[in-house]
Amino acid sequence: MSRPPPPLHLTLTALCLILSAYGAPARAADSRMGLDLKLGTLALGGDVVVKVNEAVNVRLGYTGFSRRVDFTENSVNYRGDARLSSPSLMVDWALLGGDFRVTAGAIAMKSHVDAIGHPSSVQTYTIGNSVYSTNDISSLTGRAEFGNSVAPYLGFGWGNLLKSKGHWSWVADLGVVYAGSPSVTLSAPCAPDASVQTCSALQADLALERENTVKDIMRLKWYPVANLGVGYRF
Repeated sequence: MSRPPPPLHLTLTALCLILSAYGAPARAADSRMGLDLKLGTLALGGDVVVKVNEAVNVRLGYTGFSRRVDFTENSVNYRGDARLSSPSLMVDWALLGGDFRVTAGAIAMKSHVDAIGHPSSVQTYTIGNSVYSTNDISSLTGRAEFGNSVAPYLGFGWGNLLKSKGHWSWVADLGVVYAGSPSVTLSAPCAPDASVQTCSALQADLALERENTVKDIMRLKWYPVANLGVGYRF
């Protein structure tokens, strides 16, 4: 004799338990990691975002770019190569369980500008307080970079892509990096026929030029960060 089928409410209860047993881990796994793509004052880049708990995420990121830059400093025309490279590690703390968050972390400031100075139309360089001809110096080169190789970051932002309702969400950051006092190096080797007096004066003027350039870019000691991007959670 066959057994009677189980009551309908028991069957539905068992089915719900089975589905929840398989569905809950999938939803948890889907929300534990994501990626974002962003553009801002640290150039173009992105983050891998990992959930620690309901209030804290960790971001491992990278931003960078390379481009040619031309500028004039003290009547000298420079042609430069700017390279920005900034790996980062950030911790986001979502306040009150919402989209607003406070962020702290560190950024590796592997960025610099290399430049070559070109003489004026009359074949002279103005360095420090003096004017030198191309017969006095062989070349003029320089490099500027941030003072801290690893710089602390503090800021805030909006958007928690691991708690968004859908897979896609907007993210934004505002903050500041303590990049340290900028470092500037200048090199202008004396031409073979230059006099000893000219070479000695040139080194003093290079030191003055370096000091003036550092003053001009000292505002980068506190480097502002503003990013806007889009994120995707798995």
